[in-house]
Amino acid sequence: MFYNKLYIIIRYLKYKHKACRKDIMKKFWLKALFAVIVVLFVLTLVPSTISAQNTSMRIDKGKPGEVSNFYLSATGNSGQNWYFGIIEFEGSIEEYLDLPQEEQILRLVEYDVGIIGSDDWSTEITVALSSGSYYAGLLIGNQPIEENIVNVERFVVTNRNSPMTCWQIYVNEAGNFEFIFWWEYASNNWVKIYDMEDKLVYELDFPHGNPRFEVDLPDGMYTVKTFHNDFETPIQEFIIGKH
Repeated sequence: MFYNKLYIIIRYLKYKHKACRKDIMKKFWLKALFAVIVVLFVLTLVPSTISAQNTSMRIDKGKPGEVSNFYLSATGNSGQNWYFGIIEFEGSIEEYLDLPQEEQILRLVEYDVGIIGSDDWSTEITVALSSGSYYAGLLIGNQPIEENIVNVERFVVTNRNSPMTCWQIYVNEAGNFEFIFWWEYASNNWVKIYDMEDKLVYELDFPHGNPRFEVDLPDGMYTVKTFHNDFETPIQEFIIGKH
């Protein structure tokens, strides 16, 4: 009888020990699962890219059909995949980014994937380009979108040795200013005239092949500014007048 009771007690203790062990293991795995979920959640909050602290892009332009050199470098980054792209586009970079993706791809003339992944790096890329207006860009990430652009530079590849130049201005027999230009561009040959209060009184985008035109303005002094694509910096700026 005594042994029967002892056997029952031993079986009960084994059962309790087993149940307790299962409970401990269950709690352990629940804690481990919770820890994994927390880590995954935190990782989703970490940005996929880290903005560059310092980048440099120097462009040594060649003539049409010749090689242009691009000297690129960056410092203070953490193992990111860098990308370099060149697009041919006359408008602003904002206008380019507003285009549908298929039109953006049509204007992409060079795209190097994953230049380098170290923290501090420099490299040189050579590309032969035809004449045209281009943008060169450094990106972090494999999509040419605004959020990924770190550095962008505009440049023009051309055969010309001189910019569009106003060669001569005189007052003709009709009393009008007569302008004669040399080396006009295929398009965007802008002439803007301002009075002495900096008010725009005349503007013209004269077509290629017609670099001579007249401007009828009242007697007085005026400032003339000429532009191509960049309206922030005139090609020429000078004062004219008549009385």
